[in-house]
Amino acid sequence: MKQFVQSNIQASFLLLSEQEKADFECIKAHYKILWHHGMSMEIIIDGIPVILEKEQIVCIGPECRVSIAGDSTWSSLVFNREFYCLELHDAEVACSGFLFYGTSYPLILKLQAEDTTKFTGMYQVMLDEFDNRDHIQGEMLRMLLKRFIITCTRLGRQQYFENGIEDDPYNEIRAYRMLVETNFRTQHQVSFYAVSLHKSPKTIAHLFNRYHKTTPLKVIHDRLIQEARSLLYYTDKSAKEITHELGFEEPAHFSRFFKKCLGISPLDFRTQARLRKPGENW
Repeated sequence: MKQFVQSNIQASFLLLSEQEKADFECIKAHYKILWHHGMSMEIIIDGIPVILEKEQIVCIGPECRVSIAGDSTWSSLVFNREFYCLELHDAEVACSGFLFYGTSYPLILKLQAEDTTKFTGMYQVMLDEFDNRDHIQGEMLRMLLKRFIITCTRLGRQQYFENGIEDDPYNEIRAYRMLVETNFRTQHQVSFYAVSLHKSPKTIAHLFNRYHKTTPLKVIHDRLIQEARSLLYYTDKSAKEITHELGFEEPAHFSRFFKKCLGISPLDFRTQARLRKPGENW
């Protein structure tokens, strides 16, 4: 483990590997960039099983709960908002609403050989910098972390927007997703987010259809389902409590919505998810 702490502002930045699996799973309220090196590994993010293949990277937001099933080889960058706030520095890294909070299913980056070489070099420089103990170490680590995130963002844009995307529509899609992240518990209609962005719902729908191959309404529904799965998997809250927390009027409305999306009732999902073994389908 490599760790930098700036106690006066409670800033924290760590580099962890498979030897620190327990630490990685226990650390809360931190962004996590997990880089898998082995052949195949399953992780659980907010109750959702995710399979990582060799040389893949997944970005995990600070509100997410994550656990790693089995043994494999991996590296991770773990930092909190006090060390580097992505929202405050959005103009620098342009990743909120894409790498983080971008989809209900975690965004996975696939590294080719040249990408692996590039990321390995950046990671090694960070490792070396953790051994320096001078007054500029914190700023140097922030700069190196920013470079790593920017490289992830560029790679992600290449992989997830087939025909490329200009900065303006890319930023509009990110802005929509960040608004959903902030308001999905109370606002379930596209019109609310369109008004907030000074756009019409039709314009927002066209933007997503052209660049993202999904719909603005599905973004809202996917985020609700992600949160519902997390609450059902990690807590013992009743269906009534979850209904209220996610902004549905009646438990029956929530149950119908959940079953329509996943083909299973909320309580059956809870039972099956908790009995599931690593590698099994839901």
